[in-house]
Amino acid sequence: MTNRNDLTARYLDAAAGQVPEPQREALRLELAERIADTMDAKQSTGASAESAEYDTLTELGHPAKLAADYLDRPLVLIGPRYYLLWRKLVRLVVPIAAGVAAGGAAIGALADDKSAGAVIGELWSTGVQVAVFVAAGITVVFAVFERTVPDGEMDPGSAWRPELLPEITTPTARAVRRDRVAEAVWLVVLGVFVAVLRPYSASDGSRHWVLDGGTWQWLQWALLAIIAAELVMAIVTLARGRWTWTHAGVGLALNAATIAVLVPPLLRGRVFDPAALRALDWADGPAQLGQGGHVTAILVVAVVALCAWDAVKGFLRAAKQSPAAAR
Repeated sequence: MTNRNDLTARYLDAAAGQVPEPQREALRLELAERIADTMDAKQSTGASAESAEYDTLTELGHPAKLAADYLDRPLVLIGPRYYLLWRKLVRLVVPIAAGVAAGGAAIGALADDKSAGAVIGELWSTGVQVAVFVAAGITVVFAVFERTVPDGEMDPGSAWRPELLPEITTPTARAVRRDRVAEAVWLVVLGVFVAVLRPYSASDGSRHWVLDGGTWQWLQWALLAIIAAELVMAIVTLARGRWTWTHAGVGLALNAATIAVLVPPLLRGRVFDPAALRALDWADGPAQLGQGGHVTAILVVAVVALCAWDAVKGFLRAAKQSPAAAR
């Protein structure tokens, strides 16, 4: 059985999450006092603590609307009535539509044998355009609703109940979720780039591999396997809500694997194709990116430094977010 104060705590958390950080504590204190006073008044007339709490929160209404009243900032889109429903649909539908459209555009570009840069460009431009068009379309629909649908219909605030309150999320859990989502998006983009990398076309129409063909045959799949493992770990961490020592250990292993598959071919000068570098009018490119080249040394140091820092960062996260640290 849930604690009777659970709904109040969830309500305070949901309302405070709608206002800027400097105003959250003031809203919590003011709202908690208001809820307590109202509950006391109801209990003095014979209501039980649970029913008094439930009725009080029901009377207060949707926490997002209450927070908007606190800020003296009406929820206005075309008009305030459908703002919450509009926002919910935009947050849900726009990313899905943009992602599906971007994926379709990337597949179409691959089918046309376009370069990696062109595929990434198609993916990005299509995703942005669809996001804008879908958001605008939803807005137009609600502008029509505002003028044609009677009051009370399709208004999420009118059917809101306390049991619909979201579970409480701590600042640490929110930060982990935000970081993991950003990392997952980056890994997907990186994976698409590695998967679609194609030969370079010179001005005379000839085609050259920017990367050494023999090395890339196995290096591409090794990198994709590491990226996929990183993506799985990001999703698992997102589901668990925090970074653990196990995640840090797996991260260390994946960073070590990245160094193991990238550094040896870089040091041997087997990653880039000399003919492609000359086709790019980089005369000393083969020497700079070959065995003992200055650019090769910079790339090796960069790969090792980035992987080492990512591994260290994983253990720092685990130390900060472990249960012992939370206590």
